[in-house]
Amino acid sequence: MTQVRIILLAGLLVLAGLSGMAGCRSAHTTSAILYIDEQNYDKAVQVIHEGFEFRDDEPDAFYYLGEAYSHLAEEAVENDDYFEASKNYQAAYAAYGRADSLDPGEFTDKVEQAVIYNYNNRVRQAKLDWDEDYFEQAEGHMRLAYAALPDSMTPIKNIARMKMQMSQDERYLENKEELLLEALTLLDQVLLQNPEAYDLQLNKANVLAALGRNDEAKQIFDTLLAEHGDDTGLLIDIANLAIDDGDYSRAADFYVQVVDLNEADTDANNDADNKGMLVSAGTWYSSPNIGRFDDAIVVLDRAAD
Repeated sequence: MTQVRIILLAGLLVLAGLSGMAGCRSAHTTSAILYIDEQNYDKAVQVIHEGFEFRDDEPDAFYYLGEAYSHLAEEAVENDDYFEASKNYQAAYAAYGRADSLDPGEFTDKVEQAVIYNYNNRVRQAKLDWDEDYFEQAEGHMRLAYAALPDSMTPIKNIARMKMQMSQDERYLENKEELLLEALTLLDQVLLQNPEAYDLQLNKANVLAALGRNDEAKQIFDTLLAEHGDDTGLLIDIANLAIDDGDYSRAADFYVQVVDLNEADTDANNDADNKGMLVSAGTWYSSPNIGRFDDAIVVLDRAAD
């Protein structure tokens, strides 16, 4: 990835020379571009900051400062220095933003491409690590993606979901509650930005249920049910919570609703579990403590067909 950025900078260096001839760029910024081309990124940062003592409103200077910090962040990643990488990604984002604010007509597209480049690098590596169950490394790269582009809460959301996945892994049973609490904190952080997000609310309800906080989970599920009553995944989650609470009559009702929805659509792939759900529902209905025998006969007859 660093090679790609170097190739791009080679083209920018040519443009730098042309712009410099027109008198649009300070000597400090031109020197910084040369240092970047030489991969001397610390020196580039130093020279640009020296230039700010004379002029601190040059958009080019801030743009190339962002480039230098981006390279330093990549070097820190290669050296497994998370703190340094995060610091430099944040500095790059701030510098790019300043360039954009000073001359949006010239820099908005360039800044967007540069920021997305940094973000995608880290997201790509996070996905590779996650797929290989390198969870700690994946979390680190996702947090760096957030540092590179704090406007996107997707990395934080994905960390929460990764911790939910880890909490169900027998290798992390001793840390299950800790992982779930961390996931809950992260989900709340994302929900502050998007409180109506259905998938996040559903994730939060499932985390609360896994933590045994069933009343809180049920409150969220009931709200979601009123708005998304035809979502079979939601109905299954609510049924599972009812089973955890020992409310088998409620669980049976939701199982039957799921089967009704499955049979009403044209997707045959979702019908595999219908018979099992009907049998479970019928068994629960016919139990002595529930005693819904008429309902039991109906659903068991459906299961037998």
